[in-house]
Amino acid sequence: MKTITLRDANQQFSRLVREVEAGGEPVTVLRNGKPAVKITAAEPKIPERTAAQKAALARLLDPKNHFMSPPGWDYDIGKIRDEDMNRHSAVRGLPDRDEEPAKTKRSRVRG
Repeated sequence: MKTITLRDANQQFSRLVREVEAGGEPVTVLRNGKPAVKITAAEPKIPERTAAQKAALARLLDPKNHFMSPPGWDYDIGKIRDEDMNRHSAVRGLPDRDEEPAKTKRSRVRG
């Protein structure tokens, strides 16, 4: 971290602010040889991506690299949950769950 005296900071304040803003490195201002304040950028500067980073990001965002399910593969979360329930039911000795239970109508009127 860079340090500067209060007198120099006062005389070169505009240049100091430009350096901190451009470089992002904070500067400590000394008063009587002791740290008094630290000047930092309000928002950190986001560095530019390297060529390797840009290429990796392009590969990640390329649609052909996204996972696709095999042709003819039937994925149904309800079936998977039912199979899990039946497997666990067999362990506990409960009856199998073949289909969804019929929904009962409930009255909206509360008594």
